[in-house]
Amino acid sequence: MSSIFIFIIVLMFLLAIADLIVGVSNDAVNFLNSAIGAKAGTMRNIFIIACIGIMFGAIFSSGMMEVARSGIFNPQFFTIEEIMFLFAAVMLTDIILLDFYNSIALPTSTTVSIVFERLGSAIAISFFSIVNKGEAVSEWGNYINGSRAIIIILGIFLSVVIAFILGWLVQYVARLIISFDLNRASRSFGSVFGAASITLIVIFIILKGLQGIPFISGDQLQQLRSHVGMISLATLALTFILFQVFARRFGFNVYRFITLFGTFALAMAFASNDLVNFIGVPIASYDSFVHWRQFGAGSSDYMMGVLAEPVQSNPLFLLGAGAIMTLTLWFSKKARSVVQTSVNLGRQAEGFERFQGNDLARGLVKSISAIGRTITNLLPQQSINYINSKFTSQESDRLVNDKNKPAFDMVRASVNLTVAAGIILLATSFKLPLSTTFVSFMVLMGTSLADRAWGSGSAVYRVSGVLTVIGGWLLTAVIALIISMIFASLLINFKVYALIGLVMFAFLLIARNLVSYRKIEKMEKSITSTDHIMKLENVSVQSDVIKKIQAILTDMDNVYTRIITAFINKNGKELSKLKSDIGDIKFFTELNKIEVTRQAQGITGEVNLNVKIFMIVYDLQESIFHAMEEIIKVCEKHVKNLHQDHTDEQIATFKEVEENLSQYIREILAALNQEKLSSENFKELKARRKSLIHKIEDNISDQLTLANKKRISSKNSQLILTVLFSTKNLIVRSGRFVKLVHLIKSKEVSEHMLDNIVEGI
Repeated sequence: MSSIFIFIIVLMFLLAIADLIVGVSNDAVNFLNSAIGAKAGTMRNIFIIACIGIMFGAIFSSGMMEVARSGIFNPQFFTIEEIMFLFAAVMLTDIILLDFYNSIALPTSTTVSIVFERLGSAIAISFFSIVNKGEAVSEWGNYINGSRAIIIILGIFLSVVIAFILGWLVQYVARLIISFDLNRASRSFGSVFGAASITLIVIFIILKGLQGIPFISGDQLQQLRSHVGMISLATLALTFILFQVFARRFGFNVYRFITLFGTFALAMAFASNDLVNFIGVPIASYDSFVHWRQFGAGSSDYMMGVLAEPVQSNPLFLLGAGAIMTLTLWFSKKARSVVQTSVNLGRQAEGFERFQGNDLARGLVKSISAIGRTITNLLPQQSINYINSKFTSQESDRLVNDKNKPAFDMVRASVNLTVAAGIILLATSFKLPLSTTFVSFMVLMGTSLADRAWGSGSAVYRVSGVLTVIGGWLLTAVIALIISMIFASLLINFKVYALIGLVMFAFLLIARNLVSYRKIEKMEKSITSTDHIMKLENVSVQSDVIKKIQAILTDMDNVYTRIITAFINKNGKELSKLKSDIGDIKFFTELNKIEVTRQAQGITGEVNLNVKIFMIVYDLQESIFHAMEEIIKVCEKHVKNLHQDHTDEQIATFKEVEENLSQYIREILAALNQEKLSSENFKELKARRKSLIHKIEDNISDQLTLANKKRISSKNSQLILTVLFSTKNLIVRSGRFVKLVHLIKSKEVSEHMLDNIVEGI
């Protein structure tokens, strides 16, 4: 049994390294979103500050390690064997769960996951322990530290409400005082706010952090704590004076400093509070093994009451963990994806919304709007005008979605960080494993609401996104509880065989998640790249438009051919992949339309005509791929539901239509490559289009005749008619591209001509 325990411990520390990597990738959003969103500094400087905070927090996290040992269950009722398998189930579940959330770029709580994993594993292990010992079911309550578990769970979920309300309240007050003029109150409110923020961190370091430093004696620490009030007042006064002097003499930006210092504070709070989530269990398993070897008892006899005693963690473990976390922060691409999710939900400007609206979000927005209108009606008009004046700048900037501008200003960033750090550091001082993800995310959402960042055009989507993230948190708790119970049950009954199987299962899932993430990463790169977006600054749009149309038609030809081939071969998997690919194309089309609209704000004249040309291109692209999406839907339904096989005549029709369409697209592409699309070429392509449409209409008539004679089933008839009608739409839209290019190359573009293209004239 000793060799199995050694194997588990080695596995635990390997999993701890992996857990640190996936955990930091997930939780980097907690301390990076505000500084990155407000562009408080270069990415390099922000990351350096965050890494320093992580190292400090890792050193200060020693006291929190006790939570992993006895916070949820009573270790004195478990044997060494049960404890080791309990911890193994926790770590395997944790790495699978966190890696999954990272792969879909959605923030979740490492604290919630580890708490419910320990709870689920303890429930399962204690159940089998009671059964094997023949004890009464009523004894089950002795194994689980119910009161402590309830306090921790309630504290975690209560923090969601508290963080949101405090974030909204502090930001609302700050905005009423400062408005959107950062220089206006930097020497007063900014100095007070900055001094209070630094004082908060100093108090935390004295009351909590220094107890983890080996070279500070207990007497020295007690001496500092006895004078914490005086130290706090001195810090507050000194920093206030310094801020005032630097702001007056050198134009020092207090809010930038608060944002960067808050990033340090929140990174430190994250490491101090959340490090236990990643290495607390492996360290506890190592200490359990050491105590068991020293005692020399059998694995089924030695009870683990020693885990309930106070612990002083090995500083080398903490430093090593801090180093891994800092390296992960620098090199993790997933961390940047998760950060972007929170920044987008809190940004001031409107733009593309990742989350779609739902009925619950719509209902909440309507209810809150109604409450807001009721309160407004009760206030004097003078007060309403005063309040609105404080938010005027933000309202005017709402539609300006400049990628080079910050997602929000320094005031909101500093409030985000200070409020979140204060809540987390306070909870840490009471050894409550508060969720840094919950707190930082909900503070950001609260400040966004107070700042009126959720306008009428984006409120439903933003609320839907918040609900999606919160739903993911709740799902984290349920999944963590269930999976850890299953894993623990397997381990306690099948021991090393289950352990080997579960390790292989975990790494297979991680590999699969990596494949899924590659697709998301590719999409993120495409979103942030401007290569696919046409620029309005180019007054001569001919080159950009023709390149875009060539790309659209090439994609259309390629995808259409693949659809027909997959349908004839009954390849449902290929059809599903094509549906996903078209979804991505439609996504970028919408993104491009939003970007063109943003570029068009405040411009007139010829550039405004360019806007209309670009919008026509994107509308035609959207309608083309919508038609192709309809083709895929009916083909996929036909193949997956094993409908009647298509006849040889139908297959021949499909192939003929595909060949004709492909030939037509090649002719268009060849014409577009010419320096000038002559009237003769334009007429030839127009005649070719009409000929293809007549052939499609003849095919439609033939299929209707077959359906009337009942030679084919209704489902079969519906399939081929949908394909033919949609293909006709593709030909028509392609012809409109030809007309647009002809107008551009012949320099005959006008508002009237463009309207004719839109109307199909």
